[in-house]
Amino acid sequence: MAFHLTDWLLLQYLRRLHARDRRKRDLSQFDPAKVSAVLAVSTTGLGDTVLSTPAIHALKQAFPRAKIVGHVHEKYLALTAHHPDLDLVIPYRGTYNRRYKSFFSTIRAFRRERFDAVFILHGNDPQAVPMAYLSGAPFLFRRPAVGKFDFLLSHPPGESEYFQEHAVIGRLKTVAMAGCPTHDLRLRLSPQAADREGFQRILEALGVEKGTPLIAFQVGASYPYKCWPPDHFQALGRALLEKDPRRTILILGNKKEKRLARRIRKGIQGRAFNLAGRLTLAQTLALILEARLLVTNDTGPLHLAVALGTRTVSFFGPTDPALFGPLQDLERHIVLYHKPDCLPCRGKRCRDPRCLAAITVEEALKACEDHLHARC
Repeated sequence: MAFHLTDWLLLQYLRRLHARDRRKRDLSQFDPAKVSAVLAVSTTGLGDTVLSTPAIHALKQAFPRAKIVGHVHEKYLALTAHHPDLDLVIPYRGTYNRRYKSFFSTIRAFRRERFDAVFILHGNDPQAVPMAYLSGAPFLFRRPAVGKFDFLLSHPPGESEYFQEHAVIGRLKTVAMAGCPTHDLRLRLSPQAADREGFQRILEALGVEKGTPLIAFQVGASYPYKCWPPDHFQALGRALLEKDPRRTILILGNKKEKRLARRIRKGIQGRAFNLAGRLTLAQTLALILEARLLVTNDTGPLHLAVALGTRTVSFFGPTDPALFGPLQDLERHIVLYHKPDCLPCRGKRCRDPRCLAAITVEEALKACEDHLHARC
C-alpha cells in the first residue's frame, strides 16, 4: 500500500514518542505470568480472519486467566459470536480508501482495556502497528517484522520465511514469540454463530424442501485470477444435477459477484439458485453447515467450511494450497491444483490463469461424487 503524507507525519510523531518511551518493551522483559489482557488483531479479509483462529486459541491456552480481545473487521463480527476464545471484540471500521477511519476512537477503546501485549496476526498497513503502539501495551508482536514502523515492535525484524509457510503456521509463530503453544492447527468457529432460522426461511421461499441434498458453489474470489472458469462451473453444475435430480445447487457470492453468479445459474438451469448478495454472513454460515458439499475457489468460504466441518472441493492455481489450503480433517477436503507452468507466476496481474482452466470438469465431478457418496 502507498505511503501517504498522513503516514509520514504519523511516522515522525511516533519516532519522537518512541525515543522518550520509558516502558520496558524488550522481549526479554516479557513475563507471561503478569499478562491480564491481550489484543489479537486480524482486520483484513474473511478468510484471513478465520485463518487467525488457531493463534487466538493458542493465546487463550497460554493465558487462561487473561482477557482475550479480538480486533476484527466490522463486516465479519458474526464470526466472533459465541466464540469460546474471545471475551470481547473491538471492531475495525477502516476501509481501503479511509484507512484512518475511527483511528482515534479505536485507540481510545484499546487504551480502556490496558493491554499487556498486542499480537498483530494479519493487520492493515500502515496503521496496524501504530494503533497497537498507541494502545499503551508495552509488548507488540508481528510477523513479518518489516516496514517503516517495525522499530515499535518488541522483537527483531526480518523473518523472510514467513512468505514460504502456511498462513496458519505464520500466525502461530507470531504468538509463539510470547511462549504460546503452536501444535493445534485447527480453524475454529462456533456453529452457534449461524442464523439457521433465517437461512431456512430463504430455502422455504425458494421452494427447497427439508432434507434436499444441498451443494454450494462459491464462484467468485477476492481477485479474478483465483477463479475457476465460469463455463467449468456451469458444466459441473449440469453434471451434478444429471447424476441425481434430487440435488439442489446454491450459488454463493457477494454483491459484486451477482452478475457472475447469474451467468453461472443461467448456464446450469435445473435446480440451481443464485443467492449472491442475498445472505448475511450468519446465514452463509448456516448454508455451509447445511450443505453436503462446498465447491469453491481459494477464498473465504473455503476456510469457513473447513472450520465448520463441511466437505469441500477447492480450486487452487496461482495461489499454493501449501500456503492457504486445508490443514485439518484432510479426508473431508479435496484440493484440485495444477502447478503453474508459466513461471514466474504473475499472481494478481494474471489475466489468463491457465493453471485453473487446466482443472477439468471431469476431475471436479469425480471429486464431488467421491464426497457425496462418502458415508459421513
